[in-house]
Amino acid sequence: MIHTSRMSVRIRRTLVLDAVDLDLGPGVHAVLGDNGSGKTTLLRTLATATAHSEGTLRLLDRDPGGSALREIRRRLGYLPQSFGLYRSYTVREFLGYAAWLREMPGRRIPAAVEEAAERTGLAHRIDARIRTLSGGTRQRVGIAQALLNTPELLVLDEPTVGLDAGTRADFVALLGELAGTTCVVISTHAPEELQDACTTATLLDRGGVALHGGLAEVTAHRGSARTPSGRLRPAD
Repeated sequence: MIHTSRMSVRIRRTLVLDAVDLDLGPGVHAVLGDNGSGKTTLLRTLATATAHSEGTLRLLDRDPGGSALREIRRRLGYLPQSFGLYRSYTVREFLGYAAWLREMPGRRIPAAVEEAAERTGLAHRIDARIRTLSGGTRQRVGIAQALLNTPELLVLDEPTVGLDAGTRADFVALLGELAGTTCVVISTHAPEELQDACTTATLLDRGGVALHGGLAEVTAHRGSARTPSGRLRPAD
């Protein structure tokens, strides 16, 4: 569902991602790395919010740089690290608006909104105004909007920030349900939360892939491969 070959991203002439190679299919794929390693830029690129500068990128077997961009976005769900909510809207109204922006057929939207709210534990708050919600509950609204269109590709940037322990456990269980049919790419500073759901993990360092493999392997390498400067040594 995701294929990159020597994909690089330059932002204002600065090389932020450098020759990234990935092949990801259905499953839960963690992206790890220190601040400044390129995690958010990688996820923005996979979500078509940032264009790649060099190399190859294919999403859902299509080229997002061509006429397929609109179709890809209809089949994609994205939760950025920072996202805006209309505070005067109810949860139901906001999710309905998000579904409309994603060009979902009008007849499907009410049921999709109900289902997304149910899957994220928002059913009992669906008619609450967003301004009355706690930070953690607002984060669940963000997750719900990413699930609205039953996406085949789901990109989540630090989705568990602000969630309590019980909600995090429910979220990981939801990822496990999605893994059979959906390519989920998720960045996190707490990889231990994903140990029961994760299919693969990718460790970024200075914009490049330092290691790609199982979560336990990658986290072990991350812990043992520090230089005195705090940077990672290159993988063998």
